[in-house]
Amino acid sequence: MEYLPDELVPRPRQHPAGDGTAPPAFTAVLAGLQQWLRTEGFPFVIVGSLACAAWTGQDSLARFSRPGGFGRTQRYPDIDVLVPRTAVAAVARYSRTARSGPLPVAVDVSGAACFIDLRPGSEMSYLTHRQLQFPVPTKLFTPRPARVAGTKIMAVDPRVLLYTFGTIGGIIRRKDAVKITALSGALETGTAVSRFTKRDCAVFAEFVAERDRRYPHYRAFVHLVDEVLATAPPSAASRIRYFVVPAAKATVAKMNRTRASAGAR
Repeated sequence: MEYLPDELVPRPRQHPAGDGTAPPAFTAVLAGLQQWLRTEGFPFVIVGSLACAAWTGQDSLARFSRPGGFGRTQRYPDIDVLVPRTAVAAVARYSRTARSGPLPVAVDVSGAACFIDLRPGSEMSYLTHRQLQFPVPTKLFTPRPARVAGTKIMAVDPRVLLYTFGTIGGIIRRKDAVKITALSGALETGTAVSRFTKRDCAVFAEFVAERDRRYPHYRAFVHLVDEVLATAPPSAASRIRYFVVPAAKATVAKMNRTRASAGAR
């Protein structure tokens, strides 16, 4: 894992638009998504900021009621969900519906489409980057019940979640540093209890090392983008996140589908 020095770790901010708690409409969307996934028979596990908030007991980490978002969905945290790649297209369609609902919420499956090829029922899944497919035990992504904002979610194991930062997305971004600090502290104090050891999760560091070996410029590029977003005016940064980043993720997902189709022949 890579960590930012203390002087670069962002401090939690108070948001004037709210007290950091989740509105009932958001938790209803969260519960509705999970029920839809079960009804459709799609295996899933919640990752990202909501899982982090659940394991640390700090709903404020999810930045509820954050003001100033370029799009209405940016006022609330994304619901990051990991599903098998065969389910990504269906969940993406569901996400478009969720974005146009009474409380617009972004359901993000880019982790599944771009970085983690989840294969429930198989011993191994894969961490992916372009042509790299790195085997990882599927059991690491076994969902566990947790609660966030008073709502039950099926979250990824807390230690596994810690190691997904930097795997999903390529680097540990500035905005994620506070989440990592809180999650590391929760694991050390026993607030969050993992079913896995650091040795179990060493596969993530091995994947990153292999990715760096094959694609030595990738991490530097993503760091550059992160710095641009951190220093750009808020309106410009929001537009980049709203338009450019999703397009880039869609390109990576298309590359993964092309590679999978070629491998199936």
